[in-house]
Amino acid sequence: MFYIIALGLSVPYYYYFEDKVSLYNFDFITTEQFDLAVTYHLIALIAFCIGVLIYYDFSRVKTKLLLNKSFVKSLFINPNIQVNILPAIHVIMFIIILFCGITYGKQIFYREMYLVDGNRTLITLFKLLSFVATLMLSIVFRKNKVIALFYFTTIMLIGIGTGSRLAFVYLAVFALLIYQTSKNTTKDKIILVLNIMLSFIFLSFLMTLRMLPDHGILPYLSSVFNNSKAVGDSIVFNTYYSFIFGVFVSAKTLMENMPDWNNILIAVNPVTGNMAGWYEIAPNMRLNRFAPMSANGEVFTMGKTFTFIFFTVIGVIFTYFETQMRKFFKNKKRVIGFIIALLSILFVGMSFEYNLRSTMRYIYYITFVIVVAGYLSRYSYKIGLVPIPKNSKIED
Repeated sequence: MFYIIALGLSVPYYYYFEDKVSLYNFDFITTEQFDLAVTYHLIALIAFCIGVLIYYDFSRVKTKLLLNKSFVKSLFINPNIQVNILPAIHVIMFIIILFCGITYGKQIFYREMYLVDGNRTLITLFKLLSFVATLMLSIVFRKNKVIALFYFTTIMLIGIGTGSRLAFVYLAVFALLIYQTSKNTTKDKIILVLNIMLSFIFLSFLMTLRMLPDHGILPYLSSVFNNSKAVGDSIVFNTYYSFIFGVFVSAKTLMENMPDWNNILIAVNPVTGNMAGWYEIAPNMRLNRFAPMSANGEVFTMGKTFTFIFFTVIGVIFTYFETQMRKFFKNKKRVIGFIIALLSILFVGMSFEYNLRSTMRYIYYITFVIVVAGYLSRYSYKIGLVPIPKNSKIED
C-alpha cells in the first residue's frame, strides 16, 4: 500500500507540481531518471506480490485459512494485568533520565551542534528503553492517566531534545496502543485519526530540526511559535517527505551508487557493523551529509533481475511474518502481534530513505521477536511460570 501511495503521489508531483519542495535538490532530475526509478519500484511491487502468492500457494490448508481469517475484533484488548508494572515503569524512567543526563546533560535543553559527543551506547540504550516505556505506559494509561501522560510527556521532550525521529515512533505507538485498549467507539476512531494526523505533522517538525542554527528542547519548541506558517508548511512538507521524497532518494541512489556485491553482502549481514565491515563503506553510502542512500536504491543498483529476486524473497518472508502475527492474535498475544506489524511497517517506510543495512535490521528484529515469543510460549508452562489451562492447547 505504501508503494502505491508513494508512486501515486510522486508521479503527478514530478510532472504537474511546479512549486516543488525539492529537499536537498533531489527533485531536479531528468524525466528518464525519474521514469527509471518508478519502473524499478513497480518491479519491486510486482515481485513482492509474487512472493506473497508463492508462500500462500505452497502453504498448508491450515495456514491458508489463517491468512484468510479476519482478526479485526481481536485487536481490541482489555489490559487486565494482575502484576503491578508501575514500579518497573518508575525504574525504567529513572534510567532513561539518568542516561540522558550522562550523555546530554544541559545540552538536552540547548546546544550549538545537532550531535553530541556523548556515549553512543548509552544514547542507544535510553532510546530503546523509551520505546519499552512507551509500550508499558500505554498499558497502564486507562487506570493511571496522570502518571502515564506525565512520563510520556517526559519521553517526548527528551525525544524532541535529541532531535531523534524515534520520537515519532513513540507518539504513533502510544496512540495506536491506547486505541487498542479502547472500546472501538466512533469517538475512539476519531481520536485515533486525529492522533495519526498529529503524529505525521510532528514527524515533519522533526525533519526540520537538523537544519536549525541552534539545537535542544528550547530552540526546537520556540521555532514552532516563531513561524506563523509552521503548521501549514509542516503538512505540505510532511506529505512530501513521507510519501514522495523517498522515490527521489532512490532515483539519486541509482544515479550515484555503483553495483557492488560486497556492499550488498555487508548490508544483509546480521552481525555487528564492526564485524561486517560496515563502517569501512558507510561514508560512501550517503548522498550527502544528511541523506543516506535508500535501501530500495541500493537494491535497484544491482539490476532488474536482482531486484525482482530480492523483493520476491522479501514477499515470502513477510507473508511468513504475517502468518506468525496472525497466530499471535489468535492465541491472544496481541501485543506481540502488534509489534510484528509495527516493525513490518517500519521496514517498508525505512526502505525509501535509509540504507539497506539499517532497513534489514527490522527483519532481524521481527525474527528475534518471533523466536523469543515462541520460546516463552512453549517453555513458560514447562518451568511453571504460567499454569497449564484446562482443556486447552498451546498452538505453535
